[in-house]
Amino acid sequence: MMGVTESTHEVEVRPARPDELGQVASLRWHWVHGQPYGGANLPSHDDYVAAAVAWARARADSHVAFIARSSDAAVGMAWLALLERVPAPDRMQRVNGDLQSCYVLREFRGRGIGNRLVAAVLQEAGRRGCEHVTVHASPLSVPMYERAGFEHSPELLWNVPDGA
Repeated sequence: MMGVTESTHEVEVRPARPDELGQVASLRWHWVHGQPYGGANLPSHDDYVAAAVAWARARADSHVAFIARSSDAAVGMAWLALLERVPAPDRMQRVNGDLQSCYVLREFRGRGIGNRLVAAVLQEAGRRGCEHVTVHASPLSVPMYERAGFEHSPELLWNVPDGA
């Protein structure tokens, strides 16, 4: 997976198949491993991938993985987390989405792959009837999300509970 070289092949963006969840998990491990705060206390790659695949399979109804593939390699990912909302008198079935863990390998950035992953997540959220989709973005990724239609909201507040 790592060390993917430049390719003239088209990058495909779509929901990940169950047999591709290991590749998605591997991207997440490498992403965190490459961060300044990551690496020191991480489980081994294989242990994390096995645990993350089991986690994803157990949550297939609430978390949808998307994969970006070039040739036979995973080069990007994103997740749609679905959260059921309290029913309203006029609508018993309500759901929100949260776009999570959107990541593209460094050597594939700048080609619109992140934009395509975001679009795929938003399309799936619409298909599933999400009332809205949120995203927790890094400062560098905010413009990409704004281009996709995300807006800053004075109604959305953030709190990190004690002990978190």
